[in-house]
Amino acid sequence: MELAIMFILSLITNIIVMMGATSFFYWLESGTATPFVVRHREPLMLVASIAFMVYLFGQALTNSATGEVDTGAHWTYLNLLIITMYILNIQVATRWQVIVDGGLTLLYYLMFSAHLTILAILAWGVAMGSLWLVQRNNHWLVTHRWPKYGLFAVFAAAMLAMVYQMQTYHLDLWFWLRQLVALGVIGIFCLEFDQIMHGTKVRTDKIAMLANRDQLTGLLNFGTFQNTLALYFNRYQAGKVDAYSVFEFDLDWFKRVNDTYGHLAGNRVLHRLATVLALYADQIAYPATVYRLGGEEFAMLVAAPLSRDEAVELAENFQRRLREITFTDISPELHITCSIGEACVQESDYNDNDAYKAADRSLYHSKQNGRDRVTVAPDIR
Repeated sequence: MELAIMFILSLITNIIVMMGATSFFYWLESGTATPFVVRHREPLMLVASIAFMVYLFGQALTNSATGEVDTGAHWTYLNLLIITMYILNIQVATRWQVIVDGGLTLLYYLMFSAHLTILAILAWGVAMGSLWLVQRNNHWLVTHRWPKYGLFAVFAAAMLAMVYQMQTYHLDLWFWLRQLVALGVIGIFCLEFDQIMHGTKVRTDKIAMLANRDQLTGLLNFGTFQNTLALYFNRYQAGKVDAYSVFEFDLDWFKRVNDTYGHLAGNRVLHRLATVLALYADQIAYPATVYRLGGEEFAMLVAAPLSRDEAVELAENFQRRLREITFTDISPELHITCSIGEACVQESDYNDNDAYKAADRSLYHSKQNGRDRVTVAPDIR
């Protein structure tokens, strides 16, 4: 009875630990993580996964050295190692994860086993081959439950075959029955929980994307623009990045487009402008991101210290491209232009909105002086 209670409590504890670890790794991978995590996601995922694996490996070593096998300490960490390696290769999906798992597994065998056998080497090879397949097909596996279970069964069988070759302890039928039942129960719970967490992550990331995107154009919205502007300014003040430039675009006479062709046509015009601007931002020689601020106003953040002439050339090139757009689906006579204002962050700026305000003043100057013009901040300061 005492052994049965210990077995059940170990199962529950293992499931809780694995659910917590799985949740943590999905949080690292999610789009709602902190800015620091988002910037350093890949190394953090790898370091956290290695740390968790080393912890489990250390626990297996410690408990096997200080207690009997039939107390449950050794087999419980063996189960966790098997499940953790499999799930981490689905989540992290880098070759380094497979390499680390292969090294730890081989070390595990050499430290516990009295001798190395051909069957143990073959079992190790099958296990690592299974992890390689998992790593290469992780996106497909998370949406296909039965292949995921099948590969897990192959991997687990290979790992248990390797353990069987160790022959360090007298492992009777009770040990293997307990091992297989525990591994099956914990494995099903963890793989199903991983499936649930993947679905939750997909939905959460979609909500986060919708919250950050303008629904009409698909561009990043004003709230994201403000957050990015604050991030740029803080990093600029800390000396981590060079100066950056803010461009603000305003579609000229857009009200006439709505009044003449209707609001649905106006929406198509805005969508086309957004598409052309986003494509242009991808093609210029500087890192640039495009946003819709609202109405017919758009912005572009350029992560580079542009000179006056460079800023003017960049803006005028876009204006020329915009004039060439035709709207045959609306009217052959419809052509659009835009007014542009630009400003570069200055050492004297008090907060992150100062460069934006300067770009807005430049835009106002362009609109007040005939529209379809480019004004940069140095020209009106």
